[in-house]
Amino acid sequence: MKTEKTKKNKKSKRLKYGAIFMILLIVGSFVYLLQFNKIMGEPSPIPIYIQPYYETKPSDGIQGHEIDKMVKDLRKNIPEFKLFEVVVLPPKKLTKNLRNDANTRYFAPKIIAQNHSDSIIMYITNRDISSIKNGRDWGIQGYSYIGICCSSVISTYRLRNKDYLWQLFYHEFGHAFWALPHCKHDNVNCMMRDGHGKPNWKAQKQYCDSCVARMSYINLNLRRFGRPQ
Repeated sequence: MKTEKTKKNKKSKRLKYGAIFMILLIVGSFVYLLQFNKIMGEPSPIPIYIQPYYETKPSDGIQGHEIDKMVKDLRKNIPEFKLFEVVVLPPKKLTKNLRNDANTRYFAPKIIAQNHSDSIIMYITNRDISSIKNGRDWGIQGYSYIGICCSSVISTYRLRNKDYLWQLFYHEFGHAFWALPHCKHDNVNCMMRDGHGKPNWKAQKQYCDSCVARMSYINLNLRRFGRPQ
């Protein structure tokens, strides 16, 4: 009887110590995670560089207050934009070699090619820009290579209301950074809808659910985006 009682006591002690060990392990892991998160902190914002362009002199180009308003509108309307930090670069002059073959406006692919960068950089101007569509030079509001990170060109020249500049910006950003094509459902309220030369920015204020689902999410912790060269 004594031996059996002793065995039960030993088993009870083992269970008790085992339970205490598990509790300490759980508490210790929790404390470690808290300390780890405290040390690591929130991921630092990814820089987006905005490169303003002017034709003759800086005062004739896109102005700082216009860019500030665009950024303010982006932060107000696009929740995920908090992941990014906007850095405005000194204005640059549009040179003649960036013009199209007819010398009537600036050719957007040339602007991107001349300023090739692995950074997220958005070129912005108030002069007319173009690209080739169906074999002819076509005036446009913005231009990007889909999924080829991470440059775009946008122009306010054909933008009737500059209050919609943030939508134009984020449409092109959707092409270049999130690798989104034009909205496959042609949703009239989707910011990624193809405007066919006449976008309705008054209605296009968000990515639709279908476009959000198609986003090519990248690992935002890689931090491979640096200052443009």
